[in-house]
Amino acid sequence: MSDPSEPAGRFTEFLFDHTDVDHLYAHTVSLGAIVMSGMGYLPAFAAGAAGLWYLVQIWETKTFKDWRGVRAAAKDVKVAEAQNTAADLKAAQVDKALVLLRQQIRAAELLLQYPVPTAE
Repeated sequence: MSDPSEPAGRFTEFLFDHTDVDHLYAHTVSLGAIVMSGMGYLPAFAAGAAGLWYLVQIWETKTFKDWRGVRAAAKDVKVAEAQNTAADLKAAQVDKALVLLRQQIRAAELLLQYPVPTAE
């Protein structure tokens, strides 16, 4: 990487720290396809494909997901899963306590049935 003290170096550091490089390349290719289609060097299909890619990118943004309510629904699903997991853990603890209680009752029954001889 270049020297971060230079303005271009700071921009490069920012770019690579805050941007997925694959998306950077895809944006460059898409924008190039749209420009080249407008200039007549590529068929209109290339611009259409690039436009479709941009629409998918917009559809997947945080803001658009908020507008659609997708993020809220996903959060609700996560909360429900966490509640189910907590209920399952609580039920497992209750089951363990019941098993222990049954074992203690059985031990007490055995002691009553077969008393321990006392030293006299």
